[in-house]
Amino acid sequence: MRGVGQVKLLPGEVIKRLEGWGGSDVLNLPINKDLPLIWDHRHPLPFSVKMNHSVELMGRGRVDGGSLYMPDRGCYALVVRGDRSERTFLIRATAYEEDVINFVRINVENYEIEDSRTLREAIEKLKGDGVLTSDPSLVVKVFEDVRYGNKSLSREAYEEFLIALGKTFKEAKVIMCEGS
Repeated sequence: MRGVGQVKLLPGEVIKRLEGWGGSDVLNLPINKDLPLIWDHRHPLPFSVKMNHSVELMGRGRVDGGSLYMPDRGCYALVVRGDRSERTFLIRATAYEEDVINFVRINVENYEIEDSRTLREAIEKLKGDGVLTSDPSLVVKVFEDVRYGNKSLSREAYEEFLIALGKTFKEAKVIMCEGS
C-alpha cells in the first residue's frame, strides 16, 4: 500500500479530482452520473445492460443475477461487450465510512493543515484563508458521525456527503481507480 499522509491507497487506486463517471448508454448503475464509480463492497451493486450486450468481471468477485459482488475493497473492472464494441468500467469498492474519513483527510491535507488540529479548527482556518466555497457543516457533521460516533452510512447519505464535499472544497479530491 502507498498513501498520502494518513491515507493508504490500495493497488490501482489514485487520488483524483472529484468528478462524475458520466453515465453510459450500455450500462445502467444506481450511481449518480455526476459522482465517481464507487460502491460499498458490503452490498451487491445492481446493474443492467443494453439488450444484446454481455457483462464480464475481470479478477475477483462475481456477477450473479444482475448484481456485481465485490468481496473486498479495491478496484474491479466490469467489461460490457456488444455489437463489435467493448467498454470497461472501473468500479472502486470501499466502505463508505472509511471514504468519509479519508476524503476529508485528503482535502484538508491538500492545504497543509497541521495534524494536531481538529477538523473544526482546520475548517475555521480554511474559511479564514478563503479556501472553502460553501458551508462545510454537512461535511463536518458526517465526518464526526462516522469518525467519533461509529455511525454507518447509507448510499444516499454517502452521495449527499460527496456532493457536499465537492461544493465545500474548490478542487475536492477523492480516491478513484486509476484509468477511470
